[in-house]
Amino acid sequence: MSTIQKNFYRTASLFVLAVALGSGCHAPTTGDVSGKLTFRGKPLARGTISFISNNGGIVASGNLEKGRYTVVKAPVGPCKIAVQVHQAPLRIWMPDPNQPNQDPPPDPDFVPIPPRYQDFDESGLTYTVTAGQHTYDIDLKP
Repeated sequence: MSTIQKNFYRTASLFVLAVALGSGCHAPTTGDVSGKLTFRGKPLARGTISFISNNGGIVASGNLEKGRYTVVKAPVGPCKIAVQVHQAPLRIWMPDPNQPNQDPPPDPDFVPIPPRYQDFDESGLTYTVTAGQHTYDIDLKP
C-alpha cells in the first residue's frame, strides 16, 4: 500500500471517528421543571413563571394555573426565577341599577404577591436545572 493510500485511510478513519463521537455526545442543554407555586401557602391561580440562565441569558417560561406550573426546556445550569400573577379576564357583570358607582366584584382566586418577585435579580428565587424532568415546589414569602 502506498503512502498516499495509508494517509487517505488514516484521514478517513479519523473523520469517521470524529463524526461518530460528535454526533451523539452532546449533553442535553434543557430540562423540564414543574411544581406547586404558592404565596403564604395559598395557591396562585393564574400567571407566568420564568427561568433565566445565569450564564447565557436564555429564558424559558411556563403558565401558572391553579397553583401548578410547568416550564418546558428550561436552560440547564443555575437559573434565576421570576413570577408574575394575573387576575382573571373580565367577566360579564351587570351593576345593580339601584346602586350607582358599583365596582365589579374582585377576582376571588387572585392572590397578590410582592412586586419583587417579578424581577429576576430581586426575587431571590433560584434553581439549578439539570437534564430531564424535575419537581420544584415554591412557597413565596411576604
